[in-house]
Amino acid sequence: MRRTLVVVLAAGLLGVLCPSVARADGPAFVVPVPGPVVDPWRAPAGRYGAGNRGIDFATTPGEVVRASGDGEVVFAGQVGGSLHVVVLHPGGVRTSYSFLASIAVRRGDRVRQGDVVGTAERSVHFGVRVGDDYVDPATLLAGTVEVHLVPDDLRRPGSWWQERLGLLRAVAVVVGATAQGVAWASEALDGAVDWSVGIPALVAQQGWEAVQAELMKLGDLAELAVYYGDISRQWIAAYRRLQEFDEDQAGCTPRSVRPRRPRRRRIAVLVGGFGSTSTHGGVLDLPTRALGYADHDVAVFSYAGGQIGGRRHIDGIDVAAYGQRQANGDLRASAKRLRQVLVRIRSRNPGVPVDLIGFSQGGVVARAALADSDGSDPREPKVANLITIGAPHHGAQVATGLAAVGASGAGWATLKLTESVSDLEPTSTAAGELRAGSDFIDWAGRQQLPAGTRFTSIAAAGDLVVPAPNSAVGPATNVLLPGAPGLGVHGHLPASRAVGREIGLAIAGRGPTCRSTGAAELQALGTVIVEDGAAGGLALAGQLVGKRIESSVPRVPRPTRSPGPAGRP
Repeated sequence: MRRTLVVVLAAGLLGVLCPSVARADGPAFVVPVPGPVVDPWRAPAGRYGAGNRGIDFATTPGEVVRASGDGEVVFAGQVGGSLHVVVLHPGGVRTSYSFLASIAVRRGDRVRQGDVVGTAERSVHFGVRVGDDYVDPATLLAGTVEVHLVPDDLRRPGSWWQERLGLLRAVAVVVGATAQGVAWASEALDGAVDWSVGIPALVAQQGWEAVQAELMKLGDLAELAVYYGDISRQWIAAYRRLQEFDEDQAGCTPRSVRPRRPRRRRIAVLVGGFGSTSTHGGVLDLPTRALGYADHDVAVFSYAGGQIGGRRHIDGIDVAAYGQRQANGDLRASAKRLRQVLVRIRSRNPGVPVDLIGFSQGGVVARAALADSDGSDPREPKVANLITIGAPHHGAQVATGLAAVGASGAGWATLKLTESVSDLEPTSTAAGELRAGSDFIDWAGRQQLPAGTRFTSIAAAGDLVVPAPNSAVGPATNVLLPGAPGLGVHGHLPASRAVGREIGLAIAGRGPTCRSTGAAELQALGTVIVEDGAAGGLALAGQLVGKRIESSVPRVPRPTRSPGPAGRP
């Protein structure tokens, strides 16, 4: 039987009874911005009916938006092309701050009332959700009583994807996502087909309420509309990123030219991927001797801190074994530990060039470790070459799909069962941070590399784990390797001769191997589309199974009054 907590609901300001919440201990909830209300709460006829599930405030661009009360940030990111923040307060109350210009917090942050959560773009939509239901925010601010119970699991932070789905019940989010998706499609076609007139034209002809009502006829399936709206936008972005591979063929190196091995001493630091250990991981297969590195000049980073030791090691650097738990932990913390290793290597080996080579997740961690560092400061890392292999700089399709699957109860249970019977950890911290649009991926992508660091990103068209478009980044020289798709392509990249050649060329300061990339680019884009479609299908199946299970379990009617004081379990 679920434990529940009493949450207070209040009467609306217009005299109509609407659910609301009692004040938690401490100050009352306050409005997030001082501007006037331009669109008040309008109760929908049903869960997916037309209406306004919040209050819209007039703002000026750049105006700060503040937390309405104390709580924990459970969502901070993009949905349908707009930025949103959700804060969970004691008792299962969630306040949402939507259509922001920027976000000042990230998931897991604790905020106090009045703390800045972001800045306004135009108007700000302020929503309040009690458990699963949106209520009139005015009643939260008023605070009289009408008691209901909130299930215990809804009083705790859900997964990133579960919190994201909660936003979708605000109708404007679904409409905005759909409009954003068609706008991106229109832009991608360079105006050949002006699809973006569809929804605005319907709004002009039938009115906002009618368009919302039509979209909401999808019922519970409308919760996946934003998923596919976002995914269609990402497909267009992936297509654009593929052009990086073409552009970086300028100054390419003919196939007949063999890269020269370094004549002077160099140091290599290797960083493994998701699920790696001290004794297992693709990066261990990198042929460092063939690339010209002496064993005593190679360090394999340990996610526990320091290096793993063994035949390849650098004197003066701590040695520590690590397991999957450390590799699959918080990636920001891992990047910080790697940064410390790089600083230590620099201090003990002044003037020796350092090449940082990261495989898969390790490439993103390596990039984050160098974020905003000053190579002229001896207290900070200095790297001659940053080379990433199959790195999900824009997120990994697998991680994004797992987040979608885990949004439903049935899907989450399946993922946890997978963890119990295998070495996979689909619900680990790192898996969540590697999904497209995560706080970590967005943050790492905004950071600047130190001046003087040459960045090379190597991807494979046949990589089904990290599709090539997710590895292409503007600051890097992007290399696309052709080849048939396969589940084993990703893991075998570090050992492949083609990757070894591209690393050798990068170290020698040469451009990538000259090759035609057209067919490989189409193959890579097809991989992205197929994998995203499959993930959406699994997410939909999980929701349908979960709803079928819920409908077959008899529910005990919830009392409308609590026998005890408000706010107590």
